[in-house]
Amino acid sequence: LIILSGIIFSFALLIMVLYLVININRRKKAEGYEQHIKQVLRGISNVNQIVLKEDNPEQLINKACDNLTQKLGYHSLWVALFDDDGNVSTVASSGQSEEFKQFESELLDGNYPACMLKVLDSRNIVNFDDAYQEECAGCPLKSETVKHGSICAPIEYNKKLYGVMAAAIPLEFISNKEEELLFKELADDLAFAFYDIELEKKRIQVEHELRENQKFLYKILDHLPIGVAVNTVGSSVEFEYMNDNFLKFYRITRDELEQGNFWEVVYEDPEYRETIMKQVLDDINTGDPAKMQWSEIPIKRSGQGTFYINARNIPIPNSQKMISTVWDVTKDRS
Repeated sequence: LIILSGIIFSFALLIMVLYLVININRRKKAEGYEQHIKQVLRGISNVNQIVLKEDNPEQLINKACDNLTQKLGYHSLWVALFDDDGNVSTVASSGQSEEFKQFESELLDGNYPACMLKVLDSRNIVNFDDAYQEECAGCPLKSETVKHGSICAPIEYNKKLYGVMAAAIPLEFISNKEEELLFKELADDLAFAFYDIELEKKRIQVEHELRENQKFLYKILDHLPIGVAVNTVGSSVEFEYMNDNFLKFYRITRDELEQGNFWEVVYEDPEYRETIMKQVLDDINTGDPAKMQWSEIPIKRSGQGTFYINARNIPIPNSQKMISTVWDVTKDRS
């Protein structure tokens, strides 16, 4: 009986020890995963800061890769970006082995690994662990996958695939849904950054084209036989452009306009200035282009004779600006 009791006690003690060992291991894994998730969240925050500051796609992925391996807890990471034809044009990595040079060369040649092909086919995140050794057999990074497992995600926004991102992570985290969501969030942040960079490039290109078109238009206006200006019209007049004939027919100079008010420079007599300014502004305020034309306006200058001009304003749609035209009709009155 004593022997039996000793056996039972020993067995119970063994169970308690096993229970404690299992719980300690679970706690260590939980603590390890908690630390890993904290690193992931810090990494996402750091990448978001990079996204806000960097407007070069190649520099962006290089900095992101370095940050994610140094501070995120990933063993290694690579990003491949596509050009407009859907071919890999840029590759960045961090924490990779010597075999990565061959891997990068194959990506640029269009030989994509199994994980990347699955992402391109599903447009979704995929995981690879040691169970995929056969599919990864020809991959230069096979040893990394076996040791750590890999997670691969599309970099996609607004139905445009900008590239693919993959990381080597600890095998115990490979199938964790929270891990997948956080990795997908990283990929989505990069995708939105590329979309934003693309929009900014298009905006700059459109602005450049508009400036070039404007230069071309102004060159044409420079040589018209009438005076032309682009300006706002109110109690003061702000000019964006004027050709030489605009100044010639009003008999004024650029310096005079820059230093004074249009109405005061052109119409010296205060009483007549108020009359003509009110007439012009009232006609403009009707919004009717047919009323924005004035014939044989007399302009008097001290020491000069009276000369006459015709003027017409053309509203620019969706703008406060107008095209102001003027021509001298003094000789026509003779």
